[in-house]
Amino acid sequence: MIEISNVAVAKIKELVATNNVPVDTGGARFGLEGGGCAGFKYFFKPEVFAAADDAIFEVDGVRIFVDPISLTYLDGSKIDWGWTEHSMGEGFKIDNPSAKGICGCGSSITF
Repeated sequence: MIEISNVAVAKIKELVATNNVPVDTGGARFGLEGGGCAGFKYFFKPEVFAAADDAIFEVDGVRIFVDPISLTYLDGSKIDWGWTEHSMGEGFKIDNPSAKGICGCGSSITF
């Protein structure tokens, strides 16, 4: 299960609308990719269709697609939006109980 705050839902809706993703099939992909000094980085990107094996989380008409491998590390996470201490600006804030560490700038995590 992944929890998404109302503020994060509004920002994901903006991401989807700005990229002309169809609301009937699309959403935002949330996942992990290799990179950064700690090993992994989170990402959000617009997605027109879910993959057959994606977990789909829906909140207030917004769908979040998560691939099975990412879900292993992201299950139990809480997504919010706001001031992020490390990047010195606004952005998605991820509270992930599986994370073991974060790099100094806050842009990558380790498990």
